[in-house]
Amino acid sequence: MGKRLAVFAYGLVSYLVFFLTFVYAVGFIGNLYVPKSIDSATRMSFWAALFIDALLLLMFPVQHSVMARPAFKEVPVGWTIALKSDTRAACLEFINQNWKDMRPKSLIDRMEKQAEGKKPN
Repeated sequence: MGKRLAVFAYGLVSYLVFFLTFVYAVGFIGNLYVPKSIDSATRMSFWAALFIDALLLLMFPVQHSVMARPAFKEVPVGWTIALKSDTRAACLEFINQNWKDMRPKSLIDRMEKQAEGKKPN
């Protein structure tokens, strides 16, 4: 019961944070009841803002290239690698062999009838 309550509380807090963020975004764009809106006066020069924006744009690929290193790609404890090959054809073959269709049987039958050109019931 405690775990379910914790999960529910986490979900509730997450939705509340999203809702407040969304309301603030509406206020920011519409100039409504927020301390700083989209039309507020700038607090720094154009060149300083341009430099910061360029620096942020340059740091984005650095972060992704660092995260692409093997240390970030280690398989977590308890997990197993199901497919050693990384070619597209091998991946598609693996998916086709191991895919479990989870659609209801009635939906599968209806789709097969539509594919055959018959009118579904």
